[in-house]
Amino acid sequence: MSKTNDKSGKLTHLAGKTFTVVDKVLGSIGSVADTINKVAPSVIDESAKVIDAHLEKHKADFKMPGLTGLTLAEAKRILETYQLQYALVLMTPSPKLANAHPDIVLSTTPKEKSKVGLKTFVRVYYVTEAVILASQQIIDDQQTAKANAKAKKQATHRQQLKQATDTAKSLSTGALTGLRHLTKKTAKKSKTKDGRIDITDSAVESEPESSTTTNQED
Repeated sequence: MSKTNDKSGKLTHLAGKTFTVVDKVLGSIGSVADTINKVAPSVIDESAKVIDAHLEKHKADFKMPGLTGLTLAEAKRILETYQLQYALVLMTPSPKLANAHPDIVLSTTPKEKSKVGLKTFVRVYYVTEAVILASQQIIDDQQTAKANAKAKKQATHRQQLKQATDTAKSLSTGALTGLRHLTKKTAKKSKTKDGRIDITDSAVESEPESSTTTNQED
């Protein structure tokens, strides 16, 4: 009976501790919730202020109007209508501008449909007739240089071909001369072995002596 009472007492004590821990946890959660409730409104207020300031600042923003292809006079009128500050920028000569039209908007910065505001500064790019002519001259110079380089390469190739041909002819002539000389030499050796050349040569060489002797006897 006493053992049963002891077990009951221990269980009651353990249950009491468990409830105490739960109460403390719940109390902590309540404290955190109170803190969040106190802090959250201030954070939300600051975020709202930032968003409101951004919207206020950009409430007058609009898309950049398309100016490409318009005359400078038309582009100026539109920019002034939107109250945008701008500058006309003359582009430098380039091959890609050789076929452009003078005093026509080629591009802008910011680009068309970009979001801009009243304080946005716009750059309008264009060319004049002089820039177009200079651009065309660049292309002509490039083509001339290319043609000259090609002609020079062809001339060098022809010269190399001529030198190779002359060398081949020289080698061929030398080889032919050597072959003829070798053929004659070989033929001479062959006739000498037969004995006919020596006899003939002796006869030919002795004839003048015989005639001389005959004259002396006379």
